[in-house]
Amino acid sequence: MGCIYRFSFLNAQQCVWLLASCLCAVLFLLPVMSLSGSDDVRALYPEGEYRFDPANPAQHATWKGRHTLPYAQMQTLCHDVCSYLGVHPNAADFLLEIAAAESDFGYYVRQVKGPAQSVWQIEPETARDMHTRLARKNPLLYRKIIALRDPGLEEEDNVVTNLDYGAALCVGVLIVKGIRFDALNSLAVRAETWKRFYNTY
Repeated sequence: MGCIYRFSFLNAQQCVWLLASCLCAVLFLLPVMSLSGSDDVRALYPEGEYRFDPANPAQHATWKGRHTLPYAQMQTLCHDVCSYLGVHPNAADFLLEIAAAESDFGYYVRQVKGPAQSVWQIEPETARDMHTRLARKNPLLYRKIIALRDPGLEEEDNVVTNLDYGAALCVGVLIVKGIRFDALNSLAVRAETWKRFYNTY
């Protein structure tokens, strides 16, 4: 009986964990599902296409929020920034999903009742910690992130309006938190990681 009870208890724990993971995944993915097929968005660029150019960081320091970024442009942005930084491709999916969950794909670039900023809702204290720790941990990657800043803008304005820099900054924050992108191989894992390390409320 003791063995049966312990086996049943483990099954119950697994069921609770599975239900919680599924709920977290649904909440995490809902914004992506609702926006991926939507045409009711304002194109960020006149030609309607996003082109990544790390040699010209000022070209993408224009986002002001209050509109939803087109899904395809966000997908390309996340992929190109992660490719430029040389991180695992799973990071691009994670960045895209964080943007959907945290800011409704750029609608909110400043937290309504809090300090978080950018499409990825990064708090200033978290960003400062990233700058300090990543500069020591991985100076090459850190220099790549810094290279995306628009030198004509203050740091806060870069974080809020510069999409390339904001995405790269988010990657740096995740690395400093110890997240391994190669392990984020499913939506459920990414959703659980987002809730545990990123959205902890």
